[in-house]
Amino acid sequence: MRVERGETLTKLARIMRRRVALGCLTAVTALSSPAFAQGSADPCSTAACGKERFQKGVEAYQAGEYKQAIDHFLAALSVKRHPSILLNLGLAEVRAGQLLAGIAHLKEVEADPSASADMRKAARDERLQAESRTAWLQLDAGEGVSLEIDGQAADLGEKGTQLDPGKHQIKLTRGGVVLQRQIELSPGETLRVSLDQARELVLVMPGDTSETSGPIANKPVEGSKPLSPVWFYAGLGVTLIVGGFATWSALDTQSAHDAYQEDLPTLTQSQINQRVDDGHALEARTNWLLAGTAVAGIATGVLAGFLVEWGGGGDRAARASTRVSGGISPEGGVIGLSGAF
Repeated sequence: MRVERGETLTKLARIMRRRVALGCLTAVTALSSPAFAQGSADPCSTAACGKERFQKGVEAYQAGEYKQAIDHFLAALSVKRHPSILLNLGLAEVRAGQLLAGIAHLKEVEADPSASADMRKAARDERLQAESRTAWLQLDAGEGVSLEIDGQAADLGEKGTQLDPGKHQIKLTRGGVVLQRQIELSPGETLRVSLDQARELVLVMPGDTSETSGPIANKPVEGSKPLSPVWFYAGLGVTLIVGGFATWSALDTQSAHDAYQEDLPTLTQSQINQRVDDGHALEARTNWLLAGTAVAGIATGVLAGFLVEWGGGGDRAARASTRVSGGISPEGGVIGLSGAF
């Protein structure tokens, strides 16, 4: 019996040593894993830990490391759901491009009676800005169609489905037919797509010219004019600049003529000859500038009438060019001036 008992104790000791060794190995593995180092897999369970992780979240946010800040704020939030943590979490999510998650947390701060008035106002202001940057997907697909976005079932309301800007994978299913397509939404964009039942349930995107799901290139409209309005405004600016120099040259020529008339009684013959030659040079300069103004004006008119496309996408360039060239103030009667000595 003593021998059997000794053997049993020896076996138990070996088993305990194995368990201790296995526990140490597990702890070392956890400490060396990236998830543990980043804190995303290390939720807090004490108030001290929550306070520490909140402070780390603030430091990460200030350093522009918003995803790390989100991990820290979530860990702090697991200890206590405080409006200050929620506000900072929402701000970090918005900065990281997770607009919908940030909007949800900011709304929670707005509805929290324990939050101060300043905190609720800050949450509201940030939420409104974030909502203006979200994107919307509107789908014209008829009845009996189920929609998934990024692998999650989605419902289409009257306005559509609100999404974060960026790339998304949409999946439509009807009667066993499955359609998938990747879309990319810009901040504030509303994308409306339709399901063409006449072509066996083909998903039709705006601007589609084929049934492929690749990126869509913008093609020029057949028969449209080749130039945007920016060329007209550039020509107008050149015309005004050359015309301004012509105006200055004409005034300078007139001033030289007046000075010549005033000094004529006291000038020697050689001085008179020099003044006359100088006057002819000024007159020629003015006439050349006037000719350049006329050519630039005619060219600008040709651009405006025959080569510039005034509709569609050119409007934006035209508005931008208008702001740039708006500071130029043309002088009246530029073309009508001429130098004479």
